Amino acid sequence: MGGPINVYSGGQQHHIYPNGDEVYFVNVVFFSSTFSGHLKADGIESAEIRFYNIDELPVNISPTNKPFIEDYKKFISEI
Repeated sequence: MGGPINVYSGGQQHHIYPNGDEVYFVNVVFFSSTFSGHLKADGIESAEIRFYNIDELPVNISPTNKPFIEDYKKFISEI
């Protein structure tokens, strides 16, 4: 099972990196209840990759990702 959740852009997707680089993300977010393969961090942008329970996410999540999480929580509460 899977499908689209939402498209995110604009001010809530604005980010300034520590080096001063400034970006606006456009994210198309989907959910999936299945996964196959292996998670692998690239060692550059990610030191660790793993699955988390939605209620046990790390506190230091990027602010630009928080709207995805809130919408996903609403979505799964309606299933």
